[in-house]
This record gives sequence, structure tokens and C-alpha cells, in this order.
Amino acid sequence: KRKNKTINILVDTVLGFYEFLARGNELPGLDVYKEQRMNPQFKKFLHELVPNSNKIRKNILHRKTEEKEVKAISREQYNQLLEHCNTIRDKALIAVLFEGGLRLSEALGLFIEDIEPFNNKIKIQPRDNLENGASVKNKAKGELYVPPYVMKYITDYIVEELVDLDTNFLFVNLEGKNKGKPMKSITVQKLFSRLSKKVGFYVHPHMCRHGHATELIESGWDLVEVKERLRHRSVQSTTVYTHLSDEHKKKKINEFYEKKGVTEDE
Repeated sequence: KRKNKTINILVDTVLGFYEFLARGNELPGLDVYKEQRMNPQFKKFLHELVPNSNKIRKNILHRKTEEKEVKAISREQYNQLLEHCNTIRDKALIAVLFEGGLRLSEALGLFIEDIEPFNNKIKIQPRDNLENGASVKNKAKGELYVPPYVMKYITDYIVEELVDLDTNFLFVNLEGKNKGKPMKSITVQKLFSRLSKKVGFYVHPHMCRHGHATELIESGWDLVEVKERLRHRSVQSTTVYTHLSDEHKKKKINEFYEKKGVTEDE
């Protein structure tokens, strides 16, 4: 069974090929399109030079897709995860994911040289062909600042657990046959699976990134600022977090009215 999103991709691909053939007069055109107005908040580059650039064609075979639910952890849940970590490395990794908003693959691709302890700064540097398969999405290099306590986790980990291991990677295996080798995604997934059982709620690494973005939105950061922090290619990728912000606002206003004794009947 295919999801509607997958079906739409397949249909769009086939129709695109038909349109290519139609423009070459090899096949008659297919009357399967209707025009829709674009969201006025998002405009294409140089849209004012293109006639009817505020309209898009959509095929009538397009299936409705549900918005993907964004799952994020709260700061309280994040703190619970830290409490159940057995190593400083695990605390450092989870802290980097939550407070830095890094993708897991970006964190696993960090080298020790990417850490600037005295500036509380982490450099995101795209690298090719790493042995653990880690990579930086869209090669979106950048620099980000983290709270001092996160940097202390990192430096304590380097001094106490990483010091005797010969490696350039920041996050490595600390025991077993792969000791000293860079951690892989599957290893961290297993770590989060164990932590989920300990804390009593399900959590996976990317929920830390979502949690970070949600906190930024709720604290008043605008979408462009969050986009730069997360190194999204497009601000549209960041808009997914505005839904979480709306829920936060709704919760806060309801709490306010409850304290004021305002009921639904008033």
C-alpha cells in the first residue's frame, strides 16, 4: 500500500513526461489540470516578471495528504533523558542535539577540532566519505553557540572518556569491538530506545531538534532567525514549527483565563 504522498510523486512524474511529449507534438495534451492561487505569503524569485505567477497548476488526480505530525520533546523530558545517561558522552551528545538543534548525522560527523570550548562554539563542517556514513544535509555548514553547561559536558567527556582513544571524531564508541571508532546512527538509535524505556515515553534523536526549534519559536524568534539557526535551505521548511507555536499560545491563553475564572459560558 502506498501513501498518498508517494502516489502524488508518481503521478506527477508520469504527467510531467506526458507533458514533455505533448510539447513535442508526439501526444495530445491531457486535460487533467486546474489552476489554484498560491499562498500570498510565499512568492517565487522575480515573481513580478512572470504573468500569473501567483497561480499554480494542480492535476485533478492529486490526492489530499495529511500534514506530518511534528513530534518534539520538552525541556522537562530532555532533562529526564540526561538524568538516565550512563556516560558523559551520552549527555554531551543529547545536549548537542537539543541545545544546538543538530541533526543526528551532523552531530556524528563532528571532529574534535570543530569544538571551540572558550567560545562555546561548534562548527558544522561538511565532510565527504566519513567511515560512519555521517554527513551534513545540503552541505549546510555553519557555526552555532551552545550554553556553557553543554560545552562543559563536551570538554569533560573529551578529558575523562575520550582522552586515551586515537581518533579525530568527537563521538565514538567507548567499549566493545568497535571501541574508538566513530558512532553510527544505529548505535544512537539503540541508545534512545533504551532511554525511552527508562523514562517511560518514546523519544528518537530528531525529536531533540524539533524541541529546540519549538522553544525558539515559543520564545519569540521569527521564522527567518530559526531558519538560520537550523540551517534550513528554505523558510518553508521552518513553517512546520508555527503549528506547535499556535498550540503553545492556545494553552497559555487558556491557562490565563482559568486563573481569571473565565468560563466558556461567559
